[in-house]
Amino acid sequence: MAKMFPHIFPTERLDETTEKQIYDLLKGLPDDYWVFYHTRLPLTDDPEIDFLVIKENYGIVNLEVKGGRWRLENGGWYRNNESDFNPVDQAVSQKHSFARFIRSSVKNCPWLSIEPALCFPHALQSVFSKQEAILPTIYGKDSLPHLHAGLEAQMQQIVDDPANSRYNREPRCSRNLIRMIRSIIAPQSTKDLQVYLDSERDELDRITDQFHAGIAGLYQNKRVAIRGSAGTGKTWMLLKSAYKYARDGKKVLITCKNMLLAEWIKSELNTKYDIHVEPFEELMKRLLGDIVDNPDNLDSEARNEYYKQLPSTFADEILTGEHELYDAIYVDEAQTFTGDHWVCIEEMLVDKLESKLSYFYDPDQKHFTEKEFKYLPDVPTKFELTINLRNTANIHEQAIKYLTDPPSILDYAVEGRPVYYVQIDSAEKKAVEQVVQKLLHQLITEYKVSRKSISLLSCHRVENNSLSKFIDTDKKLAGQRLTNSLSDNTAITSTSARRYRGLENQIVILYDFREHDFTEINYNGATRACLLLIMLVDKEVIRSKADFLDGCVEIKLPELIPID
Repeated sequence: MAKMFPHIFPTERLDETTEKQIYDLLKGLPDDYWVFYHTRLPLTDDPEIDFLVIKENYGIVNLEVKGGRWRLENGGWYRNNESDFNPVDQAVSQKHSFARFIRSSVKNCPWLSIEPALCFPHALQSVFSKQEAILPTIYGKDSLPHLHAGLEAQMQQIVDDPANSRYNREPRCSRNLIRMIRSIIAPQSTKDLQVYLDSERDELDRITDQFHAGIAGLYQNKRVAIRGSAGTGKTWMLLKSAYKYARDGKKVLITCKNMLLAEWIKSELNTKYDIHVEPFEELMKRLLGDIVDNPDNLDSEARNEYYKQLPSTFADEILTGEHELYDAIYVDEAQTFTGDHWVCIEEMLVDKLESKLSYFYDPDQKHFTEKEFKYLPDVPTKFELTINLRNTANIHEQAIKYLTDPPSILDYAVEGRPVYYVQIDSAEKKAVEQVVQKLLHQLITEYKVSRKSISLLSCHRVENNSLSKFIDTDKKLAGQRLTNSLSDNTAITSTSARRYRGLENQIVILYDFREHDFTEINYNGATRACLLLIMLVDKEVIRSKADFLDGCVEIKLPELIPID
């Protein structure tokens, strides 16, 4: 499906039934087409352009739609049997006006290959094909079923035009150029960046039929597995289902391995329902009590061994002793759970046949030593979420670069700003610190972004990342405190991509890429950013993976982030 701007036909123009008919037809073009409806160019006397149809890596067709019964006779144009203006002159004039306007608006604008076309939905194409006059491409009532094929042919003619080689010009309209055109003729309101972020967040918050089907499946079935990539709505689906079940008076447990994710889920819940949220390792430690040592008193090696043995210790205890029981258990980020975890979870259900067990997982979100997901229980009901509801199209494309079976994204998804990157030299001791300081100053001071809209994510653990000396200490960066928590509203969350799994924020600054696993971290980290992603990438990483930054835009500090 084509990318349509606006995404929905304007309600104030619904009386333009002819244009609505063509809008709906153009919507069915392949997804490498961009269609702009009702484009008015400033500083020209031309009326608005009905449709600008652009195909990635091809060209542009400005399509004028004329309702009524038109005909061309003896050089004169007639509409409903009355003499009328020459629509060819209008289309050609708009072609030149649009080209001039874009060239004056885009720095170093490449050659724009634009061809006019006319569409007469109430007149036969044969009426015009018999004329001797030189006419642009015309679509009539009888050729509308072949409109897509006709536009494909026009795009191919633009690329194959012999004049391209004669004048050494590149006719192809790149995606970056289309984005620039979009920012000019279909701009977002950006008095400040926070306003822009909030408006685009609203546009992203749409729910698909797939999402509703999953909710219904969770409520109607006892054992359910939900598989979905980052941003497909797994956690929101979990919350919706848990609420629905808890309202029926059931006791519900929501658990995961990630403490920050559990913290966020807890903050989102309505406390009047009997829903308990606790990271599973914390739950095990709490229920075991004095049976095991306090891991905080152990050295690093002993602590790792403690957590390795904790599930089996808990499994032994839970099989023999009394413990808490739940009518429904929901497991988020289930790919991180092992066999012993699932034994324990089964034992915590009130009734192993009638109680609910639902888990949510993403096979692509693996960190460090995590293995394939051989421990996930086999359940009779399975759903797969395949549509990214969280990220802008540009962030989505960056995140899925190295996935073998990536999710799709909504046809009307916000295109968003490009993914930005800053090239750094990690050999310089304070390189990351200095760059993040400048970025935070720009975002908070220049663009008025709330500190809670920003997250700083490292590819290293919190204790040894490049900003660790600022995290939960008295030291400030760009006048801001950094915290490894979500609950401190006076500080910017700064943690590892691993600890932030399952969470999101409007802006993410991703840093500390490592050569050996940066493709994996790219997916896990990039998908945390809903609307704006900035990556700090070492020059060695860039050199080792040439396509990593394809489609990204470099920021060369101290230049401002090019938001406007």
